[in-house]
Amino acid sequence: GGHVQECSSLPAGIRVSRSLGPMKLWAKASSEGAGGEFPKDLKILVADKAPASALSELRAQRHQVDYHPDLTSEELQGAIEDHEPDVLVVRATKVTKAALTAAPCLKLILRAGAGTDNIDRSSAKGAGVVVANCPGANADAVAELCWALILAADRNVIQQKEELKEGVWNKVTHANTMTHKGIKGRSIGILGFGMIGKEVARRAAAFGMQVLIWGRSYQETPGIVHIPELGIDVESCSSVGDVAERSDVISVHLPKAKGTDRLLDQSFFDRMQDNSIFVNTARGSVVDAKALLNAIESKGLKVGLDVYDDEPVLWTGTFDNELAKHPSTVSTQHVGAGTMQADDAISV
Repeated sequence: GGHVQECSSLPAGIRVSRSLGPMKLWAKASSEGAGGEFPKDLKILVADKAPASALSELRAQRHQVDYHPDLTSEELQGAIEDHEPDVLVVRATKVTKAALTAAPCLKLILRAGAGTDNIDRSSAKGAGVVVANCPGANADAVAELCWALILAADRNVIQQKEELKEGVWNKVTHANTMTHKGIKGRSIGILGFGMIGKEVARRAAAFGMQVLIWGRSYQETPGIVHIPELGIDVESCSSVGDVAERSDVISVHLPKAKGTDRLLDQSFFDRMQDNSIFVNTARGSVVDAKALLNAIESKGLKVGLDVYDDEPVLWTGTFDNELAKHPSTVSTQHVGAGTMQADDAISV
């Protein structure tokens, strides 16, 4: 289920489903409060990009929808003051304490995605505002990008493209079987085994890989664990270091949360195998960037990154990051959930 905080300040008759899809506003009316009907005439401010179909459906349900997809985090406070929404829908836009202070009517913040670290949840709680998300809706999209990064890193796809653009043919390097292990039958370590991690494991099974995991729900049961929804067995490890030592590929799916900041530090990378692959499509804050740079140089790691600790908040802008520019890194721009299918899933 989603991260949902039940608060007494919700309008009479409104409950929030833990299986909500934010873009359709699963704010349900209780039977005693509103006869089991959806609440009508809510004022909804959508402050990020959203599918037209979701907006149309909300309007068809007689909600007032104000759509401002290009709002910056700095502009959000003014938009809240102008529109006085009951519900705020965001994706990447940051919701600060100042924005919440400007929102006396606000009852619900819906994050159109998995994490809620762009929302000041402590201030929201103090203001009696429910914060909810839609975990799992973008799991397929993120898993697909994760595998694109793994395969591109393994076969030097980006480096080969750059050389070909310059008229260089360098097969002697890119077909070196000493450094390109291949994927079939290798081991993959998945750090964080929620919905996204499981979809990565599903695809790993198709490559015949051994799946090692580390996650909070499995720390008490090290050893072989059967995952019924996937129909496969995985091995739960007692520490991230154990996963690092035994994996040809590491894929990170940890949230930004207490206990995960810089969790993957120098000691973790020291235990990774030489010439192995490291991919992070979760949050930049879980990785010690300097330690990862050192490991690229000292251990020949091949890296795929979709997230960075200092990435821009805006959809467009400038970005200067040493890891993103490194020739051993396949770099994308926090686009894991950026597919039409993911948008549709979030809207459901």
